[in-house]
Amino acid sequence: MKNVLKWLLRVTGALVFAMVLATIWFYYSSESRINREYRVETQSLHLPEPDSTILAAGLYVAQIRGCADCHGADLAGNLFFDEMPVARVSAPNITPAGPVSSYKTEDWVRSVRHGVGRDGKPFWIMPSDAYTGISEGDLAALILYLKSLEPIVSEQPDVKELGPIGRMLVATNGLKLPVKKIDHSRPFPIKPPVGPTVEFGFYLLDECRHCHGANLTGGIVAGDPSSPPSSNLTPGPEGIGHYDRDVLERALRTGVKPDGSVMNPMFMPWSASMHFTDVEIDAIWAYLRSLEPLPTGS
Repeated sequence: MKNVLKWLLRVTGALVFAMVLATIWFYYSSESRINREYRVETQSLHLPEPDSTILAAGLYVAQIRGCADCHGADLAGNLFFDEMPVARVSAPNITPAGPVSSYKTEDWVRSVRHGVGRDGKPFWIMPSDAYTGISEGDLAALILYLKSLEPIVSEQPDVKELGPIGRMLVATNGLKLPVKKIDHSRPFPIKPPVGPTVEFGFYLLDECRHCHGANLTGGIVAGDPSSPPSSNLTPGPEGIGHYDRDVLERALRTGVKPDGSVMNPMFMPWSASMHFTDVEIDAIWAYLRSLEPLPTGS
């Protein structure tokens, strides 16, 4: 009996020691990842003189890119992720009263397309990997629109807390920082002419690859274990690309699926896609129908 008790104590001690070592490793490994400095070469971007047409275009880009989903309805900051023991993260105030007030054009490009702040450190959740496909014109319009906003002094504190599960996920690459998912050499894409074409649909759906994968076949969202599996957008028995246009329009504008259930806007941002025009929905529908039917997650 004494031998069994000694054995149990030794095993328990070994497990506790291993857990302490793992906790220490998770902490320091995650700290090194979130505090690493990245020196990325930003693409040059010319900002034209703002006028009403450009500012209206910038507002529209902000709407369809879902800026308000994270930064708040007034874009003055918002605690948008509060899921301890994973993390608590707020999105900053991006009106001229916020930390972006002194941003130069290259700071905007670095933040939006590369997921890196002015200090060279990576953003934790900012989905910059979804925005590398934004054209020069659209990004310039967005920046000018944000710079034109009424300054709003926010009471929202800057919150960045990584919990124990979050640290474990970051340390093991289970939760991949956006900066690690970006091809930083990718040039600005050429935006096709607006129209109900496959080419324009491809441009509009580029950011959807952030969740639905490079081939839009859905499945497990790479580097984001908090998200449910995404839908297969290709045509065929496993996908939804064969949906009738009115079914697709209802899903994009109201979040309602064919079975009548409503998609969670935290994971399917229909609060942004609801702003798509009829022509843009036509282009998206044309592009989805042009895809090769593929198995989910392929």
